[in-house]
Amino acid sequence: GKSSFAWQIARNVAASGRKVDYFSLEMSVSSLWARAACGALGIRWRDVRSGQVSQEKIDLIINETLNFMELFKDKLYLDDHVWSAKTIWQAVEESKPDLFVVDHLRLIKGGTTESEVKRLGEVSQVCKDVAKEFNCVSLLLAQLNRGVEQQDDKRPQLADLRGSGEIEENGDTILMMYRDEYYNPPPEGMQPTGLTDLYIRKFRDDVKDGIIHLSFDAPHQWFYETKNITELSTERINGLV
Repeated sequence: GKSSFAWQIARNVAASGRKVDYFSLEMSVSSLWARAACGALGIRWRDVRSGQVSQEKIDLIINETLNFMELFKDKLYLDDHVWSAKTIWQAVEESKPDLFVVDHLRLIKGGTTESEVKRLGEVSQVCKDVAKEFNCVSLLLAQLNRGVEQQDDKRPQLADLRGSGEIEENGDTILMMYRDEYYNPPPEGMQPTGLTDLYIRKFRDDVKDGIIHLSFDAPHQWFYETKNITELSTERINGLV
């Protein structure tokens, strides 16, 4: 759910009047807008991808996509080109956003070492330097190691970050998502709850290992706060998301 969550954050920030650059290295721009439209209409994105929707719904999605693009045209810039750390720096320098999002870190080109762990460290450090240089916030999405699938307790820890050492060192805040239903689907006939735990595994100079409890509405591609918050104040949550 990391891409859905980041895409939600980007739209919320843009809707508040701030400027966002969204570098999508995994999903095309048209797919992102269509995914947003599907969420607004309550049409499952996976049904669209598998061709299981009518032409009438396709027309609705196209119209809603155009509405979204018009609504966010001055505040939310999307790019799905293959980006390097250098070109991200140049793009942010030119557009001066309040927030830039990279989905995801491992797909950024660049780095001067053959070690993937070191390379990811160099790239994440450049993105952090960009945020400092241009006084904005950077949000980088990262993958987990496949080994987490083999663990009895699949709640992600910092060590589960793919190439974790350098990323962990550079990150000021590290949030990790866990949705139990991903691993343990509800019995047949029962509706999924969408309950999702957002663990704060690192929060520089402040509380860590707090949990934000969310609920994921899959048809609308939207996360909602469940009002059940552990070790974290509402003010701090608002500051994070």
